[in-house]
Amino acid sequence: NGWHINNADLFNEKALDKSLEDADIILCNPPYEVFSAQEREKYPLISSRSGSKAIAVLDAAIARKPKALGFVLPRTFLMDKAYNELRKEIETNYSEVELVSLPDGVFSVSQIETALLIARNPNLESNSRHIVASEVADADKRAFAYTGLPTISRQETRSDSKQIDGNLWIPPLGPLWSRLARLPKLGDYFSGHWGIRWNNRGQSAALAEGPGEHHKLGLLRAHDHRQFKVGAPKWLNIHPDNLYGGGKFDWSRPKILCNAARLSRGYWRLAAAVEDNGLVASQQFIGLWPKEQESSLDLYAISAILNSPIANAFMTDHSTEKRFRIGSLVSLPIPEKLPEQLGEIARQYCKSISKFDLRPSRDQQSSELLDEMDELILEAYDLPP
Repeated sequence: NGWHINNADLFNEKALDKSLEDADIILCNPPYEVFSAQEREKYPLISSRSGSKAIAVLDAAIARKPKALGFVLPRTFLMDKAYNELRKEIETNYSEVELVSLPDGVFSVSQIETALLIARNPNLESNSRHIVASEVADADKRAFAYTGLPTISRQETRSDSKQIDGNLWIPPLGPLWSRLARLPKLGDYFSGHWGIRWNNRGQSAALAEGPGEHHKLGLLRAHDHRQFKVGAPKWLNIHPDNLYGGGKFDWSRPKILCNAARLSRGYWRLAAAVEDNGLVASQQFIGLWPKEQESSLDLYAISAILNSPIANAFMTDHSTEKRFRIGSLVSLPIPEKLPEQLGEIARQYCKSISKFDLRPSRDQQSSELLDEMDELILEAYDLPP
């Protein structure tokens, strides 16, 4: 039927380059893992392009400058810095580029979060570029398999005068973030770090039976972490010999704890809670500590900002993976001036939900306090109607 099927190891010396020699169109679903030490020794040419197999193969394909590219890639390709130079190359070489964010489980075997890259119409002379960012929702997974039509697409045409920056993904609320770009960032006031990481047996070795030397009360898993409320603490073994990260942070200082992985696939993904009882936390959490010069900040007011619609929309737009990137979180725009009463209302809300075990009840008092916080926060961001 016109197809020529070959079984070969494309990573063998020059095999990949040879297979791409006369290709006008290159379609590829590369492996996503990194080259092991043995593989780097076995495949010195291709592994010298990048430690990531996906990046190395895409780099080799782009270097051939085919008329069209179609790649299935890790979803991190959409915005991750590791792919930025390749996105710049694509933006430079092609006048039509589409990125498609696929839902989890779109492939029957692999559970890795994926995206599609489609680039065509080589940019042989100076002209504009047409960029399309498409998304396939969970509910439309089956329909997409049959029709190839995404749930939603956003498009923009960029003039040739626009600087090539590799920012090909068009977030749903792009105009909002452009408006708020002038504001200070969360990282101007806070340092963010992953929680404690255990070596060898991982978190299975983290639990301790009770008080003891190198035993601390802390939070191991984020399954019961909620907005404004941390979960139930457990005794954790934080002996230095068992750790490879996070143990040296000053956990005794007041801080804000956020979930490190999104809470859901929906729009509400982030939960922040003030922790001022000296609890430690595992890598399922991101700890935010005020910088020294910002020690007077009201942590409860900042936690209200982090739990607001603005912050959750920002993290939904800027996180394409299950696990948040600290760089994305600390780039969250913060109002120039926090409403004076915001921290006190947040404290009242925490008190009102303290009697509930897990999810805050939607009783009238807590609902009114929540609405009041959201109203103050939206006013502080000074958004137009």
